[in-house]
Amino acid sequence: QSAAATLIRPPGDGLMTSPIVNRSPAGGDSETRAETPGDQASFAGFVLDGAGEMGSLFQSVNWEHTALGPVANWPQSLRAAVQIILTSRYPMFVWWGKDLVNLYNDPYRAFLGSKHPHAVGISARDAWSDIWSEVGPRADNVLLHGKSTFDQALLLLMDRHGYMEETY
Repeated sequence: QSAAATLIRPPGDGLMTSPIVNRSPAGGDSETRAETPGDQASFAGFVLDGAGEMGSLFQSVNWEHTALGPVANWPQSLRAAVQIILTSRYPMFVWWGKDLVNLYNDPYRAFLGSKHPHAVGISARDAWSDIWSEVGPRADNVLLHGKSTFDQALLLLMDRHGYMEETY
């Protein structure tokens, strides 16, 4: 399988780092979810029907606690990118801003395995730390030099299900 990748460099200096999954010193994870209906209403206002389970998950995230900030403050280009991926039946993701905030759709969850749902809203560097030595330079090439990248048969050793596996 392959997935469509979209690396988007928004104007300006980018965004601060603040993942939605809080890592406690004891090693446990706790997801930060929306407690204010305003963010849910803002999100629901621009996502079409057919956004799937990820659309529901995106509505439940308290985006204020992420590098993206409140949905009401998202630029139109980010809203459009999210709408496109969430309503697509093809595996797609977006890495947004200098922090490469990881956003993806329902079909893309298979690529993440057990990394889902913790991978939504955090830096792609963290979500894909096991393969970042391979994919990081490719992302930098796009973001720093504006050059696309393509690999037909790139071997990536990934931990998606609690063990290392060969993927292409």
